[in-house]
Amino acid sequence: MEEKIFNAHLDIYKPNKKKTGGAIRFVFSKEAKTIFLEGATQVGEMRDKKVFDWENRKVIFAIKTNDIFLIRSFLRMKASAREEEPLKIYHKFLKDGVETSTVLNIANGRNGFYLSMMQGDNKVGVPVTSGEMECVNDLFRVYIYKIYG
Repeated sequence: MEEKIFNAHLDIYKPNKKKTGGAIRFVFSKEAKTIFLEGATQVGEMRDKKVFDWENRKVIFAIKTNDIFLIRSFLRMKASAREEEPLKIYHKFLKDGVETSTVLNIANGRNGFYLSMMQGDNKVGVPVTSGEMECVNDLFRVYIYKIYG
């Protein structure tokens, strides 16, 4: 098991009654110098034990150091500037010998931000409050400090 900088990962769950919600999880890996952002779509009722499909419909986006810089810079922008130009980060990689890609989008949302990821046919979107995103931004800052001292 990879060493984690923090004892637990940061999870943000947003189920809804229409079953169109999603969940995201930030997993901090000091060894890989990567933050793995995992996302899953809602498949069950809000009170079900398995509300999100973490096995079949999971999307994984590897946030590297340069991505952290882009995200932190985007979050410092004024809301009007973010409105005009949402942040999109593309990664291409080989998976089982086939070139594939993942996309991370961060845009202004109704009560803060809207974060979405796409990998192949799987797409996950989650509203993230300004407070939640501020916490993520702080964790990014601490992560960079822990990695590079």
